[in-house]
Amino acid sequence: MDTIRALLVPGILPERCHDEFFLNYNLLHVECLKVLLSKVLGIGIIVGSVLVKVPQIIKIVRSGTAEGLSFKSVLLELLALSGTMMYSFTHGFPFSAWGEVLFLMVQTLIIGFLIQHLGGRTTLGVLFLAVYFSVIAVLLSPLIPMAVITVLQAANIPAVVFSRVRNVTCVTLQGEGQAHSSLLSVSPCRGRGRLIALFCLYHPAGGGAGS
Repeated sequence: MDTIRALLVPGILPERCHDEFFLNYNLLHVECLKVLLSKVLGIGIIVGSVLVKVPQIIKIVRSGTAEGLSFKSVLLELLALSGTMMYSFTHGFPFSAWGEVLFLMVQTLIIGFLIQHLGGRTTLGVLFLAVYFSVIAVLLSPLIPMAVITVLQAANIPAVVFSRVRNVTCVTLQGEGQAHSSLLSVSPCRGRGRLIALFCLYHPAGGGAGS
């Protein structure tokens, strides 16, 4: 029993919920079930997001070209992802609610670097990474008002829409034959992931059940 407690508390369940499930055998405790569902869904999203863009990255590396991908679309996508990540982090949301965004952000950064590197602009790619991480560090510092982070988070949907439209336009203009690695995708189940993430935010692990 102590081993189970060590594995579940506090990472998966708050102590009160562990006691309800394993000591009181109250498996239908509503608040604890919400906490458990929130945590499981959040972990599922994060695990899935780790590999979302890996096939695309592998395809780009193997083909030796990023032709068909728009670097400006990568920047717009990073704007959307970064805004969500910083807003969630600064507001203390549980990692299970926004971890997918972090992994998608890293994969998008890799794609952005590959676009520059395979285009013969490796120095520019390194500069791109350096500038990006520097900007993130500044935005997460106490120097920046919370209102700025809120505005960036609000730009999420417009940035994603413009990114999608730009990529579709690039593919259309270049023709399907050159779109071997095109159409950046935040996530094939992005919409569902956002809905689940909202559930995780409103029912965070250790929330009402832990009091």
